[in-house]
Amino acid sequence: MAPDSNDHNHLHSTDTNDSKHKDLMTSVARAASYNIILQLMFRVLTFVINAILLRYITKDLLGIVNVRLTLLYSTILFVGREPFRKACLTKTPERISYQEVVNIAWCSPIVGAAVSCVLSYIWVYHLESPPPEYVDSYKVGVVCFSLSAILEMCSEPVYVIGQKLLYVRFRAILEGVALIIKCLMSISLVVVYPQLGILAFCCAQISFALIYTGGCYIYFGYLATAKVENFPFTSPFMFIPQRPSSGVFINRHLAGLTWSFLKQSFLKQLLTEGEKYVMTIFNILSFADQGVFDIISNLGSLVARFLFAPIEESSYLLFSQSITRGTPGSTQPKDSLHVMTEALSHMTKLLTLIGLTILVFGYSYSPLLLHIYGGQLLSTGIGPYLLRWYCVYVLLMAVNGITEAFSFATMSQVALDRYNYVMLVFTGIFLGASLLFTTYFGSAGFIMANCCNLVCRTVHSVHVIGMFYKDTGETPIRSSLVGVKVALVYAVILAVTSTSQAWFDITETVSALLHIAVGVACLLSVLLCIYFWEPQSISFLIHKFIRPMFAKKAKTT
Repeated sequence: MAPDSNDHNHLHSTDTNDSKHKDLMTSVARAASYNIILQLMFRVLTFVINAILLRYITKDLLGIVNVRLTLLYSTILFVGREPFRKACLTKTPERISYQEVVNIAWCSPIVGAAVSCVLSYIWVYHLESPPPEYVDSYKVGVVCFSLSAILEMCSEPVYVIGQKLLYVRFRAILEGVALIIKCLMSISLVVVYPQLGILAFCCAQISFALIYTGGCYIYFGYLATAKVENFPFTSPFMFIPQRPSSGVFINRHLAGLTWSFLKQSFLKQLLTEGEKYVMTIFNILSFADQGVFDIISNLGSLVARFLFAPIEESSYLLFSQSITRGTPGSTQPKDSLHVMTEALSHMTKLLTLIGLTILVFGYSYSPLLLHIYGGQLLSTGIGPYLLRWYCVYVLLMAVNGITEAFSFATMSQVALDRYNYVMLVFTGIFLGASLLFTTYFGSAGFIMANCCNLVCRTVHSVHVIGMFYKDTGETPIRSSLVGVKVALVYAVILAVTSTSQAWFDITETVSALLHIAVGVACLLSVLLCIYFWEPQSISFLIHKFIRPMFAKKAKTT
């Protein structure tokens, strides 16, 4: 008997969905790997630059550029760019054309320009002035860093289209090249023309924006002109705003979603860069102290920046493309729900294990790391104390990033709007904690306040996930908890490495090498225990991330 046609169509649909999810997982894994490599390169270059620049510039100049001007740049970029990215990459019930996505993405530089005007005025006329020798060039720096952010946002139309079509490798390569040129230009101008001061960093920042934005349009313009297969654009001019076939210039659903994310962006940026805002507005630390704190901060957040942030971005892409926003888990397609549950559970556990490893080893090896990087200037002062608190912060960030990515991908627009008020409460808690903790614990109080902020956000995300999985029988959060045996191993390793740190003098080469040898042995023991006692998560890591990372060709469907 021939199979019923409806059964055949159902089987074909199921196979197609499975293949689609598999391709999406592969592409997301590749996106994560490219982003991780890019972020690693960025952090390594930052450390090298700081090590070189400290020998040629003052700590005041380092604080002005790395804290004050960079905060202006990142604020404009985050508020003007992040809402549009999240909205344009969201899977929606209705079909949205690529032209509608392009049109809404062009609003990004417009919003960025408005934000930059307001912030530039505040940065120049209402914040503490830098030392007299930097006042004139500081004003030029404000203009250049603002302009750089706006230029980068002009690339958003091609960026979101590239992300939706999973053209991830090119973006990573282009941003990497632009970053290298920026770093080389910064070092060259500072070394050869030290009298330029802030202007040297302005030239490098503008160059990065021009190379990145120009490269995006040249590459995707070429794809459109060459009429590459499966590429939906046939002319570079299609990246210019124009009326789509639907007749509506701006899609109302995308606009509403963007507005919801935009309201969140102000609060989320305040929470993300909170300590820098407190430093900048309340003048708690001098520019020189801000520069030193920034060095420790960058070192402490190394893994969070180059590993957790790309994984969070790629996870949001995976979740948002696989789950229909605003729909409970009980009504989602079972195959999509199963794939997302498995991804959420295993990725949360893996990131938690990474965070625990950093916390346990960071406590005992912070003094040695700082001694190698900056000598006794960093290793004998408050540096190790700050870095140890950053290890706690990294663990909390590991859990928060993946859970928040899932909750943002599932919340309805109404829930997103309601979350703005929750973020307002979190912001108040963070600011109050910052002022309180810095009074008693100095600069470490900023890190403690950030830890409080992450705990609050994680609790909210876990609640959202629990409501999503209600009546499904799935418990991804409970499944992501680390086993008792592994937790005991971490406790033993902490005791062993702490004893080693107390016994060996890190200023002597032989003692430092012995301390490192103890750490290597303990790390190998931890990895072996995880391999044998967490086999399902290790299998997920191998099959979903490591193998796709080394695949010969990325699928771009």
